[in-house]
Amino acid sequence: MIPSDFHIYILPGGDGANDYGWFDWLKQELEKQGYKNVTIATASILSPADRAKYYESQYILDKNSVLVGHSFGALAAMKWIEQSNISIHGLLLVDPSVKCAFEEPWEEDEEQRLPYLNSWDWQMDLKKVRGLVKRKRIIGCEILGTKNPNRRNVHEEIYAQQLDAPYIFTCGQLQHFSGKEEPIVLENLLALLP
Repeated sequence: MIPSDFHIYILPGGDGANDYGWFDWLKQELEKQGYKNVTIATASILSPADRAKYYESQYILDKNSVLVGHSFGALAAMKWIEQSNISIHGLLLVDPSVKCAFEEPWEEDEEQRLPYLNSWDWQMDLKKVRGLVKRKRIIGCEILGTKNPNRRNVHEEIYAQQLDAPYIFTCGQLQHFSGKEEPIVLENLLALLP
């Protein structure tokens, strides 16, 4: 396959807006390498399940689709695949959110924690997602400011086991892969593509 065969969807974390991070940079880097069908899928919707429904109504998945989801966007990516029931080429989860990280008080941004925790039921059929994705990978890093950051990584590893995906524990340019450029994201994405 050649780059033009793929459609890469980048799903921001947080509430789904493209107002931070590496998303525009990744799109530009992919386009430099010949990937012309790159979409930053934005949706200012807190719930990953509701965001996935929105994506399904706006975008088309097929066997050449690749999803790149960051944080809550990673959850939306998995939910989108589950709901669509369409086989896709690739899935890269970048420091996917885990419920346990929202169940204990935060040292910073405490006012944001409960709305995220309560925005949905946190239920996903990861075995179904595993069967619908040809190539997948998860990258994670330590989140500072939580009482037990390693607990998050254990849960990311559970995602990896259930998805039968490699789990790469590494560091980004900034904590939670929130830098303006995150070369490790590009490197891991390209590893999913021929």
